Amino acid sequence: MAYFYTWADMEDIPLDTYLLNGNGVTEAQIRKFTHWLRERKGRRGELLKPESFNSILDQCSRFCIWCGKWEANRPSGRNAGQINHLADQAIKLTWSNKKVRARPLKSAPDMEEDEISVIQKYLQPKAAVQRGESPEQAHRDYLIWRFSIEMGLRISEILALRLKDCPARDKNYISIVRIEDRGVGYSDPRKGYAPRPKTLTRDLGFVIEGSPLPRLIQEYISKYRYKKLQAGGKQFLMEHDFLILALNTGAPLSVSTAEYIAEKVSNNSSVHSFHWHLSRHAFFNRAYSAVAANQSHLNDLVYYGGWSDANSLNIYIQRAIRDRAIQTISIWQQGNKWETLAQ
Repeated sequence: MAYFYTWADMEDIPLDTYLLNGNGVTEAQIRKFTHWLRERKGRRGELLKPESFNSILDQCSRFCIWCGKWEANRPSGRNAGQINHLADQAIKLTWSNKKVRARPLKSAPDMEEDEISVIQKYLQPKAAVQRGESPEQAHRDYLIWRFSIEMGLRISEILALRLKDCPARDKNYISIVRIEDRGVGYSDPRKGYAPRPKTLTRDLGFVIEGSPLPRLIQEYISKYRYKKLQAGGKQFLMEHDFLILALNTGAPLSVSTAEYIAEKVSNNSSVHSFHWHLSRHAFFNRAYSAVAANQSHLNDLVYYGGWSDANSLNIYIQRAIRDRAIQTISIWQQGNKWETLAQ
Protein backbone atom coordinates (compact mmCIF):
# COMPACT_ATOMS: atom_id res chain seq x y z
CA MET A 1 0.00 0.00 0.00
CA ALA A 2 3.02 2.30 0.29
CA TYR A 3 2.99 2.75 -3.50
CA PHE A 4 -0.71 3.68 -3.48
CA TYR A 5 -0.33 6.22 -0.69
CA THR A 6 2.89 7.67 -2.14
CA TRP A 7 1.15 8.29 -5.47
CA ALA A 8 -1.91 9.79 -3.74
CA ASP A 9 0.29 12.11 -1.71
CA MET A 10 2.11 13.28 -4.85
CA GLU A 11 -1.23 13.92 -6.56
CA ASP A 12 -2.63 15.63 -3.44
CA ILE A 13 -5.47 13.09 -3.26
CA PRO A 14 -6.94 12.50 0.25
CA LEU A 15 -6.98 8.73 -0.19
CA ASP A 16 -8.34 7.88 3.27
CA THR A 17 -11.28 10.22 2.76
CA TYR A 18 -12.08 8.73 -0.65
CA LEU A 19 -11.90 5.15 0.60
CA LEU A 20 -13.57 5.48 4.00
CA ASN A 21 -16.57 7.64 3.05
CA GLY A 22 -18.05 5.06 0.71
CA ASN A 23 -17.10 6.77 -2.54
CA GLY A 24 -13.91 4.87 -3.33
CA VAL A 25 -11.43 5.81 -6.04
CA THR A 26 -12.49 6.31 -9.64
CA GLU A 27 -11.40 4.26 -12.62
CA ALA A 28 -9.52 7.29 -13.94
CA GLN A 29 -7.57 7.51 -10.68
CA ILE A 30 -6.77 3.80 -10.80
CA ARG A 31 -5.58 4.23 -14.37
CA LYS A 32 -3.33 7.16 -13.41
CA PHE A 33 -1.91 5.22 -10.45
CA THR A 34 -1.10 2.12 -12.52
CA HIS A 35 0.55 4.28 -15.20
CA TRP A 36 2.69 5.91 -12.48
CA LEU A 37 3.48 2.50 -10.96
CA ARG A 38 4.75 1.12 -14.28
CA GLU A 39 7.48 3.78 -14.29
CA ARG A 40 8.71 3.13 -10.74
CA LYS A 41 12.19 1.68 -10.40
CA GLY A 42 13.69 -0.32 -7.57
CA ARG A 43 17.04 0.06 -5.84
CA ARG A 44 18.89 -1.42 -8.79
CA GLY A 45 17.28 0.94 -11.26
CA GLU A 46 15.03 -1.77 -12.70
CA LEU A 47 11.31 -1.51 -13.37
CA LEU A 48 8.97 -3.65 -11.29
CA LYS A 49 8.68 -7.21 -12.51
CA PRO A 50 5.23 -8.13 -13.87
CA GLU A 51 4.50 -10.43 -10.93
CA SER A 52 5.40 -7.67 -8.43
CA PHE A 53 3.35 -5.11 -10.34
CA ASN A 54 0.30 -7.39 -10.43
CA SER A 55 0.69 -8.30 -6.75
CA ILE A 56 0.57 -4.61 -5.79
CA LEU A 57 -2.63 -4.16 -7.79
CA ASP A 58 -4.17 -7.19 -6.06
CA GLN A 59 -3.38 -5.70 -2.65
CA CYS A 60 -4.83 -2.33 -3.67
CA SER A 61 -8.00 -4.02 -4.93
CA ARG A 62 -8.45 -5.95 -1.67
CA PHE A 63 -7.82 -2.82 0.38
CA CYS A 64 -10.43 -0.82 -1.58
CA ILE A 65 -12.99 -3.59 -1.06
CA TRP A 66 -12.15 -3.83 2.65
CA CYS A 67 -12.65 -0.07 3.05
CA GLY A 68 -16.03 -0.30 1.33
CA LYS A 69 -17.13 -3.06 3.70
CA TRP A 70 -15.85 -1.15 6.71
CA GLU A 71 -17.93 1.88 5.71
CA ALA A 72 -21.00 -0.29 5.08
CA ASN A 73 -20.72 -1.95 8.49
CA ARG A 74 -20.38 1.37 10.30
CA PRO A 75 -23.78 2.18 11.93
CA SER A 76 -23.55 5.86 11.00
CA GLY A 77 -22.16 5.28 7.54
CA ARG A 78 -23.91 6.64 4.49
CA ASN A 79 -24.21 3.11 3.07
CA ALA A 80 -24.83 1.37 6.39
CA GLY A 81 -25.76 -2.28 5.94
CA GLN A 82 -25.53 -2.11 2.14
CA ILE A 83 -22.70 -4.48 1.30
CA ASN A 84 -22.90 -4.73 -2.46
CA HIS A 85 -21.19 -7.86 -3.78
CA LEU A 86 -21.66 -6.72 -7.37
CA ALA A 87 -19.79 -3.55 -6.48
CA ASP A 88 -16.98 -5.68 -5.03
CA GLN A 89 -16.73 -7.61 -8.29
CA ALA A 90 -16.67 -4.35 -10.24
CA ILE A 91 -13.78 -3.07 -8.13
CA LYS A 92 -11.84 -6.32 -8.65
CA LEU A 93 -12.44 -6.15 -12.40
CA THR A 94 -11.35 -2.51 -12.60
CA TRP A 95 -8.05 -3.28 -10.91
CA SER A 96 -7.59 -6.58 -12.75
CA ASN A 97 -7.96 -4.89 -16.13
CA LYS A 98 -4.89 -2.77 -15.35
CA LYS A 99 -2.61 -5.76 -14.72
CA VAL A 100 0.33 -6.65 -16.91
CA ARG A 101 -0.78 -9.66 -18.91
CA ALA A 102 1.20 -12.87 -18.83
CA ARG A 103 3.77 -13.16 -21.56
CA PRO A 104 4.98 -16.33 -23.23
CA LEU A 105 7.69 -18.12 -21.30
CA LYS A 106 11.13 -16.89 -22.23
CA SER A 107 13.69 -19.30 -23.57
CA ALA A 108 17.24 -19.18 -22.28
CA PRO A 109 19.82 -17.33 -24.38
CA ASP A 110 22.41 -19.59 -25.95
CA MET A 111 25.75 -19.61 -27.71
CA GLU A 112 26.41 -21.31 -31.01
CA GLU A 113 29.24 -23.83 -31.10
CA ASP A 114 31.34 -21.56 -33.31
CA GLU A 115 30.91 -18.75 -30.75
CA ILE A 116 32.06 -21.05 -27.95
CA SER A 117 35.00 -22.03 -30.12
CA VAL A 118 35.93 -18.37 -30.67
CA ILE A 119 36.02 -17.63 -26.93
CA GLN A 120 37.75 -20.91 -26.17
CA LYS A 121 40.56 -20.00 -28.60
CA TYR A 122 40.69 -16.38 -27.43
CA LEU A 123 41.09 -17.32 -23.75
CA GLN A 124 43.49 -20.22 -24.25
CA PRO A 125 46.50 -19.30 -22.08
CA LYS A 126 48.99 -19.76 -24.92
CA ALA A 127 47.07 -17.38 -27.18
CA ALA A 128 46.58 -14.85 -24.35
CA VAL A 129 50.31 -14.83 -23.52
CA GLN A 130 51.10 -14.29 -27.19
CA ARG A 131 48.84 -11.21 -27.08
CA GLY A 132 50.96 -9.83 -24.25
CA GLU A 133 49.04 -10.94 -21.17
CA SER A 134 50.96 -12.30 -18.20
CA PRO A 135 50.83 -16.08 -17.63
CA GLU A 136 49.04 -15.63 -14.29
CA GLN A 137 46.35 -13.48 -15.91
CA ALA A 138 45.98 -15.83 -18.87
CA HIS A 139 45.57 -18.94 -16.69
CA ARG A 140 43.23 -17.21 -14.25
CA ASP A 141 40.88 -15.90 -16.97
CA TYR A 142 40.85 -19.26 -18.74
CA LEU A 143 40.05 -21.03 -15.47
CA ILE A 144 37.06 -18.72 -14.91
CA TRP A 145 35.86 -19.49 -18.45
CA ARG A 146 36.10 -23.25 -17.94
CA PHE A 147 34.20 -23.08 -14.64
CA SER A 148 31.48 -21.10 -16.38
CA ILE A 149 31.13 -22.99 -19.67
CA GLU A 150 31.96 -26.50 -18.46
CA MET A 151 30.07 -26.52 -15.14
CA GLY A 152 27.53 -23.73 -15.60
CA LEU A 153 28.70 -21.90 -12.46
CA ARG A 154 27.58 -18.35 -11.76
CA ILE A 155 30.36 -15.78 -11.60
CA SER A 156 29.48 -15.18 -7.93
CA GLU A 157 29.99 -18.90 -7.25
CA ILE A 158 33.33 -18.91 -9.04
CA LEU A 159 34.64 -15.86 -7.18
CA ALA A 160 33.50 -17.29 -3.84
CA LEU A 161 35.37 -20.60 -4.32
CA ARG A 162 37.97 -21.33 -1.66
CA LEU A 163 40.88 -23.75 -1.75
CA LYS A 164 38.94 -26.13 0.49
CA ASP A 165 36.13 -26.19 -2.11
CA CYS A 166 38.44 -27.46 -4.87
CA PRO A 167 39.32 -31.05 -5.84
CA ALA A 168 41.87 -32.80 -3.68
CA ARG A 169 43.56 -36.20 -3.61
CA ASP A 170 40.48 -37.83 -2.09
CA LYS A 171 37.90 -35.46 -3.60
CA ASN A 172 37.25 -35.24 -7.34
CA TYR A 173 34.53 -32.59 -7.24
CA ILE A 174 33.81 -28.91 -6.58
CA SER A 175 31.89 -27.72 -3.51
CA ILE A 176 29.57 -24.73 -3.88
CA VAL A 177 28.80 -23.35 -0.40
CA ARG A 178 26.31 -20.59 0.33
CA ILE A 179 27.59 -17.79 2.55
CA GLU A 180 25.02 -18.72 5.19
CA ASP A 181 26.53 -22.22 5.37
CA ARG A 182 30.15 -21.10 5.86
CA GLY A 183 30.05 -20.73 9.62
CA VAL A 184 30.20 -17.82 12.05
CA GLY A 185 33.94 -17.28 11.58
CA TYR A 186 33.68 -16.72 7.83
CA SER A 187 34.90 -13.39 6.46
CA ASP A 188 35.62 -11.95 3.02
CA PRO A 189 38.11 -9.09 2.46
CA ARG A 190 35.74 -7.71 -0.22
CA LYS A 191 33.22 -6.98 2.58
CA GLY A 192 30.13 -5.24 1.12
CA TYR A 193 31.26 -6.06 -2.41
CA ALA A 194 31.77 -9.75 -1.69
CA PRO A 195 30.06 -12.15 -4.12
CA ARG A 196 27.10 -13.94 -2.58
CA PRO A 197 26.16 -17.23 -4.31
CA LYS A 198 22.39 -17.28 -4.75
CA THR A 199 22.14 -21.00 -5.37
CA LEU A 200 22.03 -23.86 -2.89
CA THR A 201 25.03 -25.56 -1.30
CA ARG A 202 26.02 -28.62 -3.33
CA ASP A 203 28.90 -30.84 -4.51
CA LEU A 204 29.48 -31.01 -8.27
CA GLY A 205 31.44 -33.52 -10.29
CA PHE A 206 32.92 -32.95 -13.75
CA VAL A 207 30.43 -33.87 -16.48
CA ILE A 208 32.71 -33.75 -19.51
CA GLU A 209 34.78 -36.85 -20.14
CA GLY A 210 38.46 -36.19 -19.58
CA SER A 211 37.83 -32.70 -18.22
CA PRO A 212 41.02 -30.65 -17.82
CA LEU A 213 39.50 -28.65 -14.97
CA PRO A 214 41.08 -30.55 -12.06
CA ARG A 215 44.49 -30.14 -13.69
CA LEU A 216 43.86 -26.45 -14.50
CA ILE A 217 42.85 -25.76 -10.90
CA GLN A 218 45.94 -27.41 -9.42
CA GLU A 219 48.20 -25.76 -11.97
CA TYR A 220 46.75 -22.34 -11.16
CA ILE A 221 47.14 -22.91 -7.40
CA SER A 222 50.72 -24.18 -7.65
CA LYS A 223 52.07 -21.70 -10.23
CA TYR A 224 49.90 -18.61 -10.61
CA ARG A 225 47.96 -18.00 -7.40
CA TYR A 226 50.37 -15.66 -5.64
CA LYS A 227 51.02 -12.13 -4.44
CA LYS A 228 53.95 -10.16 -5.87
CA LEU A 229 56.39 -8.88 -3.27
CA GLN A 230 58.19 -5.55 -3.50
CA ALA A 231 61.53 -7.31 -3.57
CA GLY A 232 60.43 -9.17 -6.68
CA GLY A 233 59.51 -12.48 -5.08
CA LYS A 234 56.20 -14.32 -4.93
CA GLN A 235 54.11 -15.09 -1.87
CA PHE A 236 51.90 -18.18 -2.30
CA LEU A 237 50.56 -18.34 1.25
CA MET A 238 47.75 -15.79 1.66
CA GLU A 239 45.81 -14.36 4.59
CA HIS A 240 42.67 -15.78 2.94
CA ASP A 241 41.90 -19.00 1.03
CA PHE A 242 39.87 -17.71 -1.92
CA LEU A 243 40.87 -19.35 -5.17
CA ILE A 244 40.65 -16.62 -7.81
CA LEU A 245 42.95 -13.64 -7.19
CA ALA A 246 43.48 -10.14 -8.49
CA LEU A 247 46.83 -9.75 -10.22
CA ASN A 248 49.86 -8.78 -8.14
CA THR A 249 47.96 -7.85 -4.95
CA GLY A 250 46.86 -11.33 -3.87
CA ALA A 251 43.40 -10.02 -2.99
CA PRO A 252 40.30 -12.03 -3.96
CA LEU A 253 39.13 -10.99 -7.42
CA SER A 254 36.28 -8.46 -7.38
CA VAL A 255 33.00 -8.87 -9.23
CA SER A 256 33.65 -5.67 -11.19
CA THR A 257 37.02 -6.96 -12.43
CA ALA A 258 35.43 -10.26 -13.45
CA GLU A 259 32.79 -8.35 -15.39
CA TYR A 260 35.56 -6.29 -17.03
CA ILE A 261 37.22 -9.53 -18.18
CA ALA A 262 33.96 -10.62 -19.85
CA GLU A 263 33.58 -7.17 -21.40
CA LYS A 264 37.10 -7.41 -22.80
CA VAL A 265 36.28 -10.79 -24.34
CA SER A 266 33.15 -9.28 -25.87
CA ASN A 267 35.00 -6.27 -27.28
CA ASN A 268 37.95 -8.21 -28.68
CA SER A 269 36.20 -11.22 -30.17
CA SER A 270 33.37 -11.70 -32.63
CA VAL A 271 31.00 -12.67 -29.78
CA HIS A 272 29.95 -9.12 -28.91
CA SER A 273 27.08 -10.19 -26.67
CA PHE A 274 29.27 -12.26 -24.34
CA HIS A 275 28.94 -12.13 -20.56
CA TRP A 276 29.57 -14.80 -17.93
CA HIS A 277 25.92 -15.72 -17.41
CA LEU A 278 25.60 -16.44 -21.14
CA SER A 279 28.08 -19.30 -20.81
CA ARG A 280 26.08 -20.64 -17.86
CA HIS A 281 23.01 -20.65 -20.10
CA ALA A 282 24.99 -22.40 -22.84
CA PHE A 283 25.94 -25.16 -20.41
CA PHE A 284 22.43 -25.76 -19.07
CA ASN A 285 20.82 -25.64 -22.52
CA ARG A 286 23.03 -28.56 -23.54
CA ALA A 287 22.71 -30.36 -20.22
CA TYR A 288 18.91 -30.19 -20.37
CA SER A 289 18.88 -31.53 -23.94
CA ALA A 290 21.00 -34.44 -22.78
CA VAL A 291 18.75 -35.54 -19.90
CA ALA A 292 15.29 -34.30 -20.95
CA ALA A 293 13.87 -37.79 -21.39
CA ASN A 294 14.84 -39.00 -17.91
CA GLN A 295 12.93 -37.55 -14.93
CA SER A 296 15.47 -38.70 -12.36
CA HIS A 297 18.24 -37.03 -14.36
CA LEU A 298 16.14 -33.86 -14.55
CA ASN A 299 16.02 -33.84 -10.75
CA ASP A 300 19.79 -34.27 -10.74
CA LEU A 301 20.09 -31.27 -13.05
CA VAL A 302 18.00 -29.13 -10.68
CA TYR A 303 20.49 -30.06 -7.95
CA TYR A 304 23.46 -29.38 -10.22
CA GLY A 305 22.15 -25.90 -10.99
CA GLY A 306 21.62 -25.17 -7.32
CA TRP A 307 17.93 -24.36 -7.74
CA SER A 308 15.27 -24.91 -5.09
CA ASP A 309 12.65 -26.27 -7.52
CA ALA A 310 12.29 -27.59 -11.07
CA ASN A 311 10.55 -24.42 -12.32
CA SER A 312 13.99 -22.88 -12.76
CA LEU A 313 14.48 -25.24 -15.71
CA ASN A 314 11.61 -23.62 -17.63
CA ILE A 315 13.79 -21.30 -19.70
CA TYR A 316 15.92 -24.29 -20.78
CA ILE A 317 12.82 -26.34 -21.54
CA GLN A 318 11.54 -23.53 -23.76
CA ARG A 319 14.91 -23.33 -25.49
CA ALA A 320 14.89 -27.08 -26.16
CA ILE A 321 11.36 -26.86 -27.58
CA ARG A 322 12.44 -24.01 -29.84
CA ASP A 323 15.52 -25.88 -31.04
CA ARG A 324 13.53 -29.02 -31.80
CA ALA A 325 11.03 -26.92 -33.72
CA ILE A 326 13.77 -25.71 -36.06
CA GLN A 327 15.40 -29.17 -36.17
CA THR A 328 18.65 -28.30 -34.45
CA ILE A 329 20.50 -31.43 -33.37
CA SER A 330 22.19 -31.70 -29.98
CA ILE A 331 25.99 -31.50 -29.86
CA TRP A 332 26.08 -33.36 -26.56
CA GLN A 333 27.68 -36.45 -28.01
CA GLN A 334 27.90 -39.93 -26.63
CA GLY A 335 30.33 -40.06 -23.75
CA ASN A 336 29.79 -36.37 -22.96
CA LYS A 337 32.68 -35.27 -25.14
CA TRP A 338 32.48 -31.62 -26.05
CA GLU A 339 34.63 -31.34 -29.13
CA THR A 340 34.66 -27.54 -29.20
CA LEU A 341 36.29 -27.35 -25.79
CA ALA A 342 38.88 -29.95 -26.72
CA GLN A 343 40.52 -27.57 -29.20
